[in-house]
Amino acid sequence: MSLLLSRSPLLAALVLGLAGTAALAADVPPSGAKPLSQILEAAHKVQPGVIVSAEFDDGRWEVVSCNAEGRGCREIHLDPRTAKVLRNRRESSFDAPPPAGSQTAAQIASAFEGRQLGAISEIEFDDPVWEVTVGSGTSRAKFDVDPASGEVQRCRGLGCPKR
Repeated sequence: MSLLLSRSPLLAALVLGLAGTAALAADVPPSGAKPLSQILEAAHKVQPGVIVSAEFDDGRWEVVSCNAEGRGCREIHLDPRTAKVLRNRRESSFDAPPPAGSQTAAQIASAFEGRQLGAISEIEFDDPVWEVTVGSGTSRAKFDVDPASGEVQRCRGLGCPKR
């Protein structure tokens, strides 16, 4: 198979494209999953602090919660259907927290859930904005959100709402 793919760039591109489409579809929480806002609230109860990111990966939510300075971070893995903690471990990376007075990750997630743009697969504070990735089927959109107002500043991707 690899010999065939190496000799046919078009076939290789098709195979990679199909694999990418399958990966995209698998990166969203399953049917019957709790809303991300509830997952984040459950993570906050387990590890108080500032949630700086949450990503759906390998069939579970991976949530990073840090202290107010962005240090002392923990990575909490949660079941998407029950919000049960599957793992809670120290995270060595430094993550910049949102500025004081910003909306929390749960508040941003809740606002997006209300818009019904698709399933949220990731939310991350990437200074100076919250980045929210939403997808349904094969379309995906990444939103930059003002941390203070919660207003969308920019949208990239095929899943962006029409203006």
